[in-house]
Amino acid sequence: MLFPTSLVGSYPQPDWLINRERLRDRFPPRVRAKELWRVDPDHLEQAQRDATLLAIRAQEEAGLDIVTEVAGRVRRALPYVPAERLVLAPDCGMKYLPRDVAFGKLTAMTTAAARLRDEMRS
Repeated sequence: MLFPTSLVGSYPQPDWLINRERLRDRFPPRVRAKELWRVDPDHLEQAQRDATLLAIRAQEEAGLDIVTEVAGRVRRALPYVPAERLVLAPDCGMKYLPRDVAFGKLTAMTTAAARLRDEMRS
């Protein structure tokens, strides 16, 4: 495909899921911080799955050729999007990270891709 379109970085999470004001105060953002979530911890995983599906649908509505996210989200996306339309890419903002942290993110991404490929072959 010539000039495929995709998203680099994460699609914004819905306001009902994350406290954007608190997220804005963190640089780089750390979404693993429990105080950022607006949803009860007992329902957080389900809410994150729902938000992932909304992000996928928004990317599809926008007409992107390749829908993006990483290993856990990719697994959650597979029932809704063919594997051929998914791509693993590092989140934007890596230029603000120390080089060893950025390298760690790249390594984690390639490890996740290898695991997903093995799962798809099984």
